[in-house]
Amino acid sequence: MKKDFWGILSIWLIVLFFLSCGDNKEIQEIQDQQEKSTSAYAPKRPMTTMEKTTKIAFESTLKGAFDIFIMNADGTGIMQLTHGEGRNQFPAWSPDGTKIAFGSTRRLQNTLDIYVMNADGSNPHMITKIPGWNGHPDWSPDGSKIAFETARDKNFEIYIMNPDGTGMINLSNHPLNDTKPKWSPDGSRIAFVSKRDDNEEIYIMNADGSDQINITKHEGRDTMPAWSPDGMKIAFVSDRDHKGEEEVEKPDINEAGDPEYLAKAMKARKKHDIFVMNADGTNPVNLTNFPNNDFIPTWSPDGTRIAFVSIREGKREIFTMAADGSDVIAITNNESMDEAPSWSPFLK
Repeated sequence: MKKDFWGILSIWLIVLFFLSCGDNKEIQEIQDQQEKSTSAYAPKRPMTTMEKTTKIAFESTLKGAFDIFIMNADGTGIMQLTHGEGRNQFPAWSPDGTKIAFGSTRRLQNTLDIYVMNADGSNPHMITKIPGWNGHPDWSPDGSKIAFETARDKNFEIYIMNPDGTGMINLSNHPLNDTKPKWSPDGSRIAFVSKRDDNEEIYIMNADGSDQINITKHEGRDTMPAWSPDGMKIAFVSDRDHKGEEEVEKPDINEAGDPEYLAKAMKARKKHDIFVMNADGTNPVNLTNFPNNDFIPTWSPDGTRIAFVSIREGKREIFTMAADGSDVIAITNNESMDEAPSWSPFLK
């Protein structure tokens, strides 16, 4: 009996080894293609030490389903962390770089739960078990809390919880939707998106939910805030420079479970750019100013660059640019959908 057991185990280990080799070979082929890129945004300079020594987590259809991957910040060294159990999205690094929180539909197809895994993809465990949508996790700078959006109260609210899922508290507590929370680097405030003014605006509140203030106050759509590491700036996404453009071929919301829904939705949207403003909302500046969608900004840990998603070459890829909008570089270039970049802290 023991001999049979060890024989079967050996066979399975061999099978898993070759499957892993196949996965690695496929990803390496994609990596090789990217390095031979003829994109107008292919890197034209040597990568900096920061770009070589930090990581970017992202969601992608590189292997068919939406999974979480990481890569070096220069686009090399792609590694798959999740493996096709539902849709996996919204990766967010812990402050020490040892964990990644993310959303997944692996429990139920129409339910998004938040999970935490080690930064190598091991030990994924669910920390929410709430019917409906729980997404956009973001760690507090000291690692003691995770902010997230949830529809548990029929509308979207901003909650915080402990990293094990306990101690949930509703911070935004408003009858209209509040989404996409982002902690300030000192942990004292949270930026978020609210529809309480009839359109999406960026608000800031104290970490206990008090003193909720609209800092964009613009008739355009302002969303996806991201604090600079020094807390002085906030990058965000807006369609304010594309006023009057109409959405076309907008997909049916009932198709939201379809993997192609997001692709259709992005093509149907008005054009959006990446802006940066002072942390009080003053002096907004358009960084990308491109006639196609740029969205989901994330800052490098030294504040010198911003990674973002763009469909400027006909498909959604991840780019980086200098903090002033110059030196735009494509760090992915493949036939998959690459989204939701999250730049790691400096890794030890």
